[in-house]
Amino acid sequence: DLPTVHFMCKHSFHQRCLNVSPGEEEEVECPMCAQQNQTVRAIKRAQEESATRNDLFADALGRSGERFGTISEWFGRGVMDVKPQSAS
Repeated sequence: DLPTVHFMCKHSFHQRCLNVSPGEEEEVECPMCAQQNQTVRAIKRAQEESATRNDLFADALGRSGERFGTISEWFGRGVMDVKPQSAS
């Protein structure tokens, strides 16, 4: 039954089952993956917020018995995320 909407997660739905008008497919999220995607977005948002809190990083580093492990953990959280500089 056409038209269908295919998501990157490999799930597919009839457009009518998603209650989507033609041309709005890009704004729709897979209903099967929506909850998991929301969790991932919340984790990413928390990581981005903690990345700006250098005081928390310094405190964790000061309390740590294994400084390299602490640095690695915070690096994974995006604390040391380097933003590309715009060419001017």
